[in-house]
Amino acid sequence: MATLIQAVTAYRPRLAPPRRIGLDELAGRLARGSLATESIARMVLSDLSGEVRHGVRSGASVQLPGIGTFRPAIRLDGSMHTVVRLDGTLRRSLATLDDYLGRIDGRECVGMDAAALKARWDAEHPGDRFELAVPARGRAA
Repeated sequence: MATLIQAVTAYRPRLAPPRRIGLDELAGRLARGSLATESIARMVLSDLSGEVRHGVRSGASVQLPGIGTFRPAIRLDGSMHTVVRLDGTLRRSLATLDDYLGRIDGRECVGMDAAALKARWDAEHPGDRFELAVPARGRAA
């Protein structure tokens, strides 16, 4: 007998593997939208991670407007880590499915409930149907 987890695993929407935008392409995009040359944009982007690292290591909170804030933090065991908070506008714009331009495999399954997943699974796997669990009622006194 199949489980709901098997159906969710089989049918859930998945983002297609993303294309990576590297330093050269990013520098080119920045140069087209500004007065900076591509080589200057590449140099600034290359230096940016080092400057963020230096700021955080020195105990500062580094804010990159439109991107986010990086700040040092310490765990109870004394290990250090960096807390990254995305800029609110950036975070919200990345959280909207309608604005996503990449490929989504299984997009037709967005919003399916357990009953719809069961119906699809049972239709495609007639020899391996699954039962939806019935919620347990309060125990008798």
